[in-house]
Amino acid sequence: MSYQNQEYDAYISSGLNFLDPFFSDLYAALRYVGLHVLADQAVVKTNELLLSGAIERCRVSIIVFTIDYAKSALCLQELVKIMECHRSSKDQKVVPVFYCLDPSQVCNLSGYFGQILSDTLQGTDENMMLSFATALRQVASISPRFLPDIGNKIKVMNDIVGHVTSLIDSAKLFIAKHPVGVDSRVQDLIQLLNNQNEDGVLIMAIWGMAGIGKTTIAKALYNQISHNFEVKKFVPNIKDRIMKNSARTSSLEEELLLFFQERVTTKTHNADSTRDKWWGLPHIKVLLILDNVRSERELEVLPVTRECFGPGSIIIITTRTKHDRLHEIGVNHIYRVKEMDYNECVELFSWSAFNKATPERSYSGLINYAIEYSDGLPLALVCVGSAVSEKGIEEWENVLDSFKRFPLQDVWQVLKENIDAVGSKEKKIFLELAYLRHLFIGMNRNDISQILQEAGHNVAPRAIKGLEEYSLVWFDEDKLCMNRLLQDIGREMYMRESSIVPQISGVASTAGTLKFLSLISSTLEASSFLPTTMLFTMTSSWHSSILIILIHSLHSFFFILFIPHPHNKKNDSSTFPQQEKWQQSKIKKALKTKMEKRDITRADEHISEYLQHPIYGSRNLHSRHLHQIDSYDARVEEQLRESGFYHISQIGRIMSHGPTIDALVERWRLEMHTFHLPHGEYTTTLEDVAMIFGLRTHGLPITGSTDHSTNGLENECMTQFGIAPGPNDYRGSGVKLAWFRTLKRRQHLNGAVSRKIYVKCHIMCLFGTTLFSDKSGISVHWKYLSLLRDFSQIHKFNWGSACLAHMYRSLCRASRYDCKDIDGPIGTPVS
Repeated sequence: MSYQNQEYDAYISSGLNFLDPFFSDLYAALRYVGLHVLADQAVVKTNELLLSGAIERCRVSIIVFTIDYAKSALCLQELVKIMECHRSSKDQKVVPVFYCLDPSQVCNLSGYFGQILSDTLQGTDENMMLSFATALRQVASISPRFLPDIGNKIKVMNDIVGHVTSLIDSAKLFIAKHPVGVDSRVQDLIQLLNNQNEDGVLIMAIWGMAGIGKTTIAKALYNQISHNFEVKKFVPNIKDRIMKNSARTSSLEEELLLFFQERVTTKTHNADSTRDKWWGLPHIKVLLILDNVRSERELEVLPVTRECFGPGSIIIITTRTKHDRLHEIGVNHIYRVKEMDYNECVELFSWSAFNKATPERSYSGLINYAIEYSDGLPLALVCVGSAVSEKGIEEWENVLDSFKRFPLQDVWQVLKENIDAVGSKEKKIFLELAYLRHLFIGMNRNDISQILQEAGHNVAPRAIKGLEEYSLVWFDEDKLCMNRLLQDIGREMYMRESSIVPQISGVASTAGTLKFLSLISSTLEASSFLPTTMLFTMTSSWHSSILIILIHSLHSFFFILFIPHPHNKKNDSSTFPQQEKWQQSKIKKALKTKMEKRDITRADEHISEYLQHPIYGSRNLHSRHLHQIDSYDARVEEQLRESGFYHISQIGRIMSHGPTIDALVERWRLEMHTFHLPHGEYTTTLEDVAMIFGLRTHGLPITGSTDHSTNGLENECMTQFGIAPGPNDYRGSGVKLAWFRTLKRRQHLNGAVSRKIYVKCHIMCLFGTTLFSDKSGISVHWKYLSLLRDFSQIHKFNWGSACLAHMYRSLCRASRYDCKDIDGPIGTPVS
């Protein structure tokens, strides 16, 4: 049995076997009154419950002491855990039961109980023995104590059930360790409830994506309003408690029926239908919260109709899915839980990472990155904060950097489950929207539907509506929005699930291709949509502009439509002429050329001439660029705009696509600086650089002397920053990007000088990762520092032309047959 994430009303901790009459009868009596009961039903007791964390999620723990309890080390370990939960959370209650045992033996560790306990703990660590003894004494002192024996066990058992029931009715639900932002959302719900007619039964749904805090909000609402109702019930984890077979569903239904019948002392024996079963409760004012309802089938068998309860009753459903059944049962209002705002994110993350409401100022840059990564999702904020808690700045950077490649497992599992819950057609479209997010995010609903339908998704409008209902996407002013974590996880799922081929790439014929490209072109022009992270943009004709857009946003589609796969080129006689078999002498000559001075413009050394070479014909270029443009502190925005590097700093995540880079490089012509493709020649222009990067394409030239000396580097850094890199912070003329990032974080940003130093370091990081990156991807040439010396002059330099020239040179180098790596901004247009 799986206990993961389930919540329980009561837990029975006992040394007795589950088949023992007292144990099984107590379990059945608690279940009979409608309580969700946890008990170890294994023939031989195991530590599964202890390890699962289920004990912490129980509202009441019933400890049945017998002589057998002292014989079990596992029982004693459970007792210690129960008392820890009782001390840390006053809402978790403990009920001691002494079955055929004198309580003084437990309290004093004496008598036969004490002897058995001493034998059990023989050889146990002294600290562990002390914790066992303390827990036993504490629980033995709790009142009331129940003392059943063979003669009165039925009466005492009824007393136990009544006491447990009263504890649960009066107990507050545990909300969260740090319920940031919960109160404001609860007040919104209360306001909605107050606006409804009190004479009828109100049904409300709390709807939102996984991890957004629906259950936490519902618990907080329950705690605030439950005192106004004669009978109240919070039913946790409906989805986890209902199995696929109908018998399990009936079990939960019976549990709820018995719960309410016990409290209203109204019995019924008619079990023909759900409505008949619930007859007899219409005069009772009830609060019922059904948590984590996923499917329409669950609502069909549970008591969520107005005929079930009396006037003033409230039924609240938390769900990820806004399905049609909600409207059929007459839901008065569907409350969508929105993401947390920036201030709420900072506070919740600070509690998780620093255990206080306000964060450390020295961590501000990293905190902003963590908040941006979490995108307002409370689950992610808590997980990320816990992952970096009690770690230093360098460890923070490593942990946060790892999230770029490996999403947090807890977050991944929850969001993936949300994605997997939709139908196969909806899931396929969602993964494509996430994979091609730079094209679709921010686009008009009708335009998206039109593009997808033209590409073969005939059910696109209905599928998009389904994705909305499952909280995977939403529309703000009719523009597509998607949580950033869902984008990342959807993209990763798309890459992993190789069996899903983009429907868009199914447009195979030339006529179909041109029709589809024309459609995208007109759509983008109509919606004024322009991805901020692509390097290429619209040029002279629609055909060129759409191809350029596809190079960035639809690289897989572009690759399938226009560029034959490198491994298929060997047999494509129409594209490349068959060459004679390679001789050993030619291989030796090619290898010898590597030792000579290279001329990157030599056509005979172009990779296209070596496609059938046994070694070079199947090469794969490597690009070691960062996947995330360096973030910046919002306080330096003014200085960043002044420097001219604000626009490029808005670029988000970069994901290089190796096969597309290889295919483009093979079609790069050195003499023309253009890509030769089946439909013509294409290239990147200064206009493209200016439009996308926002860089100046006229002004002062990027030129000057190059000083390779260590003294020159130290003098330049001391002049601008007041500190020089250490021997391990540079190699040759390249300064490690980590040194500039560390210097950024050390700036307090409390003055103009500090902010300018911060921006200069940020610009050097942009140079090293995007604009003028080298093959290593970890350092940047310090020759650019001299151009940043006068901050007021930075924006006057012709950075756009220098960037374009660097990219052209990188393409020329990469087009050599023996090149293994590629540098420069070529990684950006195919990301």
